[in-house]
Amino acid sequence: MATQHQGDYTDASPRPTGTLGPSKHGAVVRVAVVGAGVSGLAAARALASAGVRTVVFEASDRVGGRLATWRAEPGLVFDAGATLIAPAGAEFRSFLEGLPEGSRPERIERWIAPHEGLRVLPGDPARNASARYAFPQGNQELAEVLAVGLEVRFGARVEWLDRMDGGVGVRGERFDAAVLAVPGPQALELLETMGERRPIRPDGYRSCLSVALGYPMDAPDLPWFALIDPDQRHPLGWLSLESRKVSGRAPAGWAAVVAQLSARASSDWYEVDDDAIVERTAGFVGRLFGRGWDAPKVSRVVRWRHSQPELSAMFESVNRPGSTVMVAGDGVTKGRVEYAYESGRRVAALLLEGRNGHGG
Repeated sequence: MATQHQGDYTDASPRPTGTLGPSKHGAVVRVAVVGAGVSGLAAARALASAGVRTVVFEASDRVGGRLATWRAEPGLVFDAGATLIAPAGAEFRSFLEGLPEGSRPERIERWIAPHEGLRVLPGDPARNASARYAFPQGNQELAEVLAVGLEVRFGARVEWLDRMDGGVGVRGERFDAAVLAVPGPQALELLETMGERRPIRPDGYRSCLSVALGYPMDAPDLPWFALIDPDQRHPLGWLSLESRKVSGRAPAGWAAVVAQLSARASSDWYEVDDDAIVERTAGFVGRLFGRGWDAPKVSRVVRWRHSQPELSAMFESVNRPGSTVMVAGDGVTKGRVEYAYESGRRVAALLLEGRNGHGG
């Protein structure tokens, strides 16, 4: 289903700042973007701002990819994918600061503490000095903002690409170029359908089990909002007290918690049924916080098959100037929201430079 993405972000729509002009076939330049995660939306937004017609193809029914928010009664908000946003780069930070008032993320004031076998250790002051943010109504809101004004087609899985009249065929339509903003292995498969091979790793992704837990009690008031096992030896790799992270995550008298299991535990337990995963995970939370925390009233397990890349290919080796197919996302960069955004902007810039350099 195609939709012109809307939202309560009327000032966030991409504004055309120029045009590419016609392609060699005389038609307005069109670019297909496969994947409505942060990298794909950032690429589409940058292209649309330059006057390029873009169509975003998304297999699921929502934008955001691994920027995923789950909401549950009675007003609980969980980030089941990326739990925080750390804008170290000037470009991404400027984008966030330029969002309409009321649509900007909140700074997370509490810090992250390491744990060793569920024993909480002092946090690193240097690392905790970095600014971290989250959206009160869930980090998926970032993707919603990026998508405003773009044509996004939901339920539009792309399984192959064609060479079509000097361009790229996507689901039977001709485009002048395409951006593959999907995990590396999927991008590699799509490239192979049109006879191309790029130096992208066909494997090497860590899976992740993300467990959302809701409790009819207030979260403990601690100086930290999250725990991390730096060595990833314990099954509990990450714990986020969502209702202590930023405002708006839970009503009074309730706590929202997200636990993300280590790569090894996620791999070992990936096919285990949800109830067993919740029971084991809640047991860890109970050991941390005491009585009652081993028995959540609300729960959900979210499985990420391609969560984080072990190693990414070099952006420059995968994306060649002049190519009609570009790759964005964590297949060519580190697995963080900021890097996904930057990679989308970079592929858009390459396409714009290539078209302008060839006189449109």
